[in-house]
Amino acid sequence: INAEYGGGPKKDMARDEPPQLFECVDEDELDAIIEEWDRYDKDSSGAGRSSPQDANPTLMCAGFITSAEFREGERRWHRQNHGEDLSEEETEERLRAWLRFRDLDGDQQVSWYEFANAKAMIMLESSGKMAACLTEEEVEQARAVFREIDIDESNTICETEVRAYYQKRYAQEVALTLRSPVRALQLVDDSVKRMFMSHDASGDGLIDFDEFLAEEAKNLVMDRRRAAAGVLGEPSVTAENVTDVAQMLTDTQLEHAKMKFDELDTDGSGTIDLKELKKVFKSLGLKVKKDTFMKDLKKVFKQIDKDGNGVLDFEEFRAMYNYLYVASLDMSSFC
Repeated sequence: INAEYGGGPKKDMARDEPPQLFECVDEDELDAIIEEWDRYDKDSSGAGRSSPQDANPTLMCAGFITSAEFREGERRWHRQNHGEDLSEEETEERLRAWLRFRDLDGDQQVSWYEFANAKAMIMLESSGKMAACLTEEEVEQARAVFREIDIDESNTICETEVRAYYQKRYAQEVALTLRSPVRALQLVDDSVKRMFMSHDASGDGLIDFDEFLAEEAKNLVMDRRRAAAGVLGEPSVTAENVTDVAQMLTDTQLEHAKMKFDELDTDGSGTIDLKELKKVFKSLGLKVKKDTFMKDLKKVFKQIDKDGNGVLDFEEFRAMYNYLYVASLDMSSFC
């Protein structure tokens, strides 16, 4: 890959064909994925091993978890960790979520590939290693967008260039009467703010290609997963506030929200409390003080927790997901 525009993945890391995401995680992470897989795959339908260390992911490709195996494994795991039986209603609710966010081909069972890639995506995003999974073509797609924004060809993009990019983009929507001029101006400001909050990892007010690619890799990998699932397009999100956006998340965002919810729900209760939610601070890589983040987080939590029971179920968490990952910590979206 041409080293221009900040480089990107090294030549020997670039791929002609997209890898499986679980091929990009480290050995310990892969062991954790296999261990969770074994929670449900008690018949070892494609594994052929006695422990995670003995596992061969290549041999596991034929494995799958049926709905019956999931029900049994989830009930057993809940009983072991909470000392009580999981209700039939809650079991079926978890099964529906399991299938919705992991059963990409809709055959009512989850293959090793579907399961492992979903788990690996969370790990790679948290560790900032998603770019290592991109193909040369995907890197070039990101590079083309970067070049379009980088008007002065300085190999970095500044706020003026990002603003010009979004002004052009939203002007086209105004011309097509898709947005009002006033709303377009607001969206330009919001988009510029989000770009620097998410892409400017160094916090120096400039975004180089490595920073740009690290963030865009998440979108490229999600697009790849959607294509594999046969999803050809995403609905446009035109909501005016965070509550509306929470109800209008795209399929990709909804899938990611569910995976984040499961990751944060460490006690398997089906809800997330404020203590569990505070763990996202480190993974977000924010340029704000932790105390400031926690103060704002408490305010948002209180607004989202409609029933005031001190925990968020998944429906309530969708609004929190928007705040953390879509609206990029924009408190004004709650006003």
